[in-house]
Amino acid sequence: MSDRISECLRLRQWVIPLLTRSIEPNEWAESAPRVSRDAWILFFAAETFAWPLARRLGDSVSLLPADAQTALTNAARLEMQRIMAARAQLDALDHVAALCYVQPIVLKGGVALADGSHGFDLGDLDLMLAPHEVEVFGRALVEHGGYHYNVRKGHYYADGALPIELQDKLEVGHGVKQLSELHTQRLSKYDRLCRLSPMGHVLYMIQHSTTKHALRRGHLRDVLLIGSALDACSTWELSAVESAVHESPMAHVYVPMLEFARATRVGDAPSGVLVDVFRPIAASKYATSVWFPRGSPPLFPLLLDQIPHFVASSSDGWRLAIGYLTTGNPERSHWYWPPLARVSALLARAVGMVIRTPYRMLALAMAAIVGTYIRLFYYLVLPAASGK
Repeated sequence: MSDRISECLRLRQWVIPLLTRSIEPNEWAESAPRVSRDAWILFFAAETFAWPLARRLGDSVSLLPADAQTALTNAARLEMQRIMAARAQLDALDHVAALCYVQPIVLKGGVALADGSHGFDLGDLDLMLAPHEVEVFGRALVEHGGYHYNVRKGHYYADGALPIELQDKLEVGHGVKQLSELHTQRLSKYDRLCRLSPMGHVLYMIQHSTTKHALRRGHLRDVLLIGSALDACSTWELSAVESAVHESPMAHVYVPMLEFARATRVGDAPSGVLVDVFRPIAASKYATSVWFPRGSPPLFPLLLDQIPHFVASSSDGWRLAIGYLTTGNPERSHWYWPPLARVSALLARAVGMVIRTPYRMLALAMAAIVGTYIRLFYYLVLPAASGK
């Protein structure tokens, strides 16, 4: 077990110079570490960035070891298939939005999907609408889009499509003040779909990938995604993003994530070796990917997302617990009495929260135990396995 995780960490250490453009693909490919086929597969499955990586490598893929070529080619092909399907799904969502005269705001990775020059494999699509439009669009998804609503998970599902989560406000907090004032613009190539301003888009993704989902701190797919979003920012907006993350109480997490993302852009390659401050989080991600594979009982995927709160720092653990009682709680925004037309939506959300809360709290307790073990595993077992 420790050998597999150690191999994945070696792959991560080796691939970062390529992503930060501090080394040429040919030179990088020839220096690929010799690890097992299973390690390659686990690495690409955990980081979900095979397609962007294959594009960066180009013809240099042929210089990789045979196992790496197979794992990368297969993973990139599957990711590209999902990317193309998701783009078609966005077209269909734009049509549904036109039928009910709403303007959904596409969040996070969905914005990159709409840009033909980028492509990232996503787990779901997040859309934000005005509070009075959420039920209208949700009903239209069922009636015209072929979706059905899963109360327990709070998402809309359709065969062969990414799950859709509808929000009526951004899940922000942790000191990103600029996100309290929304500025949106029309998403190019679409009639109804919109997006956040470039600055708001970057800030929201940094916040979401670090404090909302601690397991994704330093996640290579998310780092590249934020890097691509920075391309749309003007010089003034880049300065505003830097100021916002440095002034945030979570600057110790936001700043490294921003610096990592900036280093992946053309012309922003670091002059020296980029220190991977997210390596411990990556170790926990690889470990939990081995211990709790996809298809595990519902508790385990939730557990995976809570563990790093305890692995990264003790303050994260306290913040996670307190989050259930503060406005940073994602469910908090639904605790109000809506107009009569939204009573059914309120009840559906209440039922979903009642179902989810018990195993969330159980996962919180389990994460404290397992997170402590992973901390010891990273600092004690992995060095011994790698001969350090």
